[in-house]
Amino acid sequence: MPASTHENRASELMREHLGRQGVTGRLELVLVDRGVTAGSARTLGRDHDIEVRRVGWEDKQPTFRPIRHACASRSPSGPGVRA
Repeated sequence: MPASTHENRASELMREHLGRQGVTGRLELVLVDRGVTAGSARTLGRDHDIEVRRVGWEDKQPTFRPIRHACASRSPSGPGVRA
């Protein structure tokens, strides 16, 4: 099974989890890994009325490098929070 299948489903499960927590109404922007296909990112954004951006490294790396945006969140009511 392609990695993109896992990434696409993981992104949707996360959005569903946030919906159960009651916080999706505050979402404006969701950053997803480039492993999520462009089509899936568009569908996720369109279905939930949010902006979805694919982020990650342009080049292929032999080792894992974290995406610098992955651990940051912003809230309209306060400064950025680091996880």
